[in-house]
Amino acid sequence: MTGSNTDLGFVITKPPLETGAVAGILRTALDSLDDGRSVGLFLISDGVWLAKTGQDNEAFTLFNELLRKGVPVTASGDHLLAAGIPEDGMADGVEVSRKPYKDLVLNVMEEWDRVMVI
Repeated sequence: MTGSNTDLGFVITKPPLETGAVAGILRTALDSLDDGRSVGLFLISDGVWLAKTGQDNEAFTLFNELLRKGVPVTASGDHLLAAGIPEDGMADGVEVSRKPYKDLVLNVMEEWDRVMVI
């Protein structure tokens, strides 16, 4: 879960290779950081595939850049389990939510000023 006063929250529900849309939203997140905004990511449904290590695609490269820049990333533990992605198979820095719907609602309603969903 992210801290309060996050300018932009991005909820990713699509897999990393979904018609370039995921890479596009991650570029938007990086541009927002460059503009001085704070950013948070929440991975749910097929979006959890973005957290899986060992990928060789643009979306994963952008995702890792966001992690390196300290962007808080939360992934649904339920969806990681359903996808068969073990916690030791995820990119470093991804937090696993054991109550994903509660945490997502908290982010959207209380902690993020604006939200983009893909």
